[in-house]
Amino acid sequence: MNIISLFFSYNNQENLQICGDIVAEASKLLFYSHIPTMMVALIIGFFVLYKNRANLLSKILFGITFLFAIWNTLDLFVWFYFDNSTLTTFLWSFFGVIYILIYVLSLYFVVIFINGKDVSLSTKVIIGLIISPIILLIPTTYNISGFSTVDCVALEGSVYTNYYLFLGLVFALFIILFTVYKWRKIDKILKKQLVLLILGVESFLLIFFMTVWGMSYLIDNGYVAYSNYNIEQYGLFSMPIFMAFLAYLIVKFKTFDIKLIGSQALIVAMVALVGSQFFFIQSDMNRILTAITLVILGVVGISLIRSVKREVELREQKERLAGELAVSNEKLKEVNQGQSSLIHFMNHQIKGRFGNIKNIFAELLTDDYGTMPPATMPLIQKGLDESNVGVMYVTNILKGASAEKGTLQYEMKQMDVKTITEEVFSKEKERAEKKGLQFNLNVESGDYSMSGDPIQLGEAIRNLIDNSINYTPTGNVAVNLSLTDGKILLKVIDTGVGIMEEDKERLFKAGGRGVNSLKVNVNATGYGLVFVKNVAIAHKGRVWVDSDGNEKGSTFYLELPKNQ
Repeated sequence: MNIISLFFSYNNQENLQICGDIVAEASKLLFYSHIPTMMVALIIGFFVLYKNRANLLSKILFGITFLFAIWNTLDLFVWFYFDNSTLTTFLWSFFGVIYILIYVLSLYFVVIFINGKDVSLSTKVIIGLIISPIILLIPTTYNISGFSTVDCVALEGSVYTNYYLFLGLVFALFIILFTVYKWRKIDKILKKQLVLLILGVESFLLIFFMTVWGMSYLIDNGYVAYSNYNIEQYGLFSMPIFMAFLAYLIVKFKTFDIKLIGSQALIVAMVALVGSQFFFIQSDMNRILTAITLVILGVVGISLIRSVKREVELREQKERLAGELAVSNEKLKEVNQGQSSLIHFMNHQIKGRFGNIKNIFAELLTDDYGTMPPATMPLIQKGLDESNVGVMYVTNILKGASAEKGTLQYEMKQMDVKTITEEVFSKEKERAEKKGLQFNLNVESGDYSMSGDPIQLGEAIRNLIDNSINYTPTGNVAVNLSLTDGKILLKVIDTGVGIMEEDKERLFKAGGRGVNSLKVNVNATGYGLVFVKNVAIAHKGRVWVDSDGNEKGSTFYLELPKNQ
């Protein structure tokens, strides 16, 4: 006997009246439990699929929500067309297969979400074989064996029903076990998402199972009257729970890469839930209150969606800026690497070449290669002078760059700043006087000993003095050394071109020349004062400059800590 022959069952009118009373009582909740929950599921499922049509997860999620909507639709027909045994029996026969497919797709969804890829063909075949009896036995008495004229319901085969209910429970529990098994292998961000997803999925599957199986078991065994069968409807509210968790995932973690769907679906769901009350409220006052609630909810919902939209835009802007910053940092890293390569090249090639040229000219000025013609001597001397300038030029850049990068080596030991200053002064004196400048040194009496690197510190002092000589066309340069507040203070005072206010900020930065510096000193590198600044810092001191402006001279200060 197959299910076709069961479509023509006899219904007792008295029993139909009893069933009608039950439906009339249940109808107060039927629309509220079926229609809004179905709308929530379909809205989110449809929009996720629409925004990610090529994504397998989106397709599976839509499959879950679509099957849930079919379940709800069939259930409504079964409730309201109970008096038509043919239709009721036919529709009832599909509940088992829809039920198990929802559980299979839910498992499929979670596995792909965790693994990030599709399952193997063999796994699909195994699952297909497991659920195949549920599909193949649909049109048989193993599924529906008759129609009860007493309760106005189809009579389900216990083996068939218990099989698909049991499989649903197994799939739900397997999701938990699979999550636990994979937990250690997933990253921290995915774990946060997974907790929310599993809470949503398991809430839906387990509540759905309990209401479908629990009510059937209690009624079939006489623990609960058939009139309480409408309690099963409460299980349908587990789907909005699942959708709420999913909506939060979408908004919080951008799951499925959808921006506003979470908040939009939430508002639509709330409107649907409130609006569905019109199907069963009785008084006019309740209708008015419900209508007012709908209007308020609509206004608040629009405001919420706009707020979320602004938040999403700000977050995207922040992420875009972060991405641009990362790119900039990468480019800066490339520039620094390029700069390091250039400095390395200058140190080993250009400086070496200048040194060789300098040595050649120096040798030609001696008698080792014979006496040079008198007419060539000025030219050879000029070559030697230019080579010295070149060596100094490259050395300043290299030392300034090394000091700024922190790669300059220091050999700290006990030293006397007075001695070093006097030695530098004597070396620079000839150049200053050759330029026609008055060049004076004033050292106050006292102890100028300290711990430092005499070579690097001497070079820093030379840079300061050399800088004043270069930028003082006429007048004088004075070097003063004194003890102030327990510290050593070197002052280099000149009557040179002065420093404009806008130039002071960049003087101690790499390449930081003054606006008009090249007009006065064509050999300005912009690295000499950078070197001085970093040497001062390395000695726990500081350097600064003071000037009243253009053509009003300058005073450079180098302050160093004295031994206590």
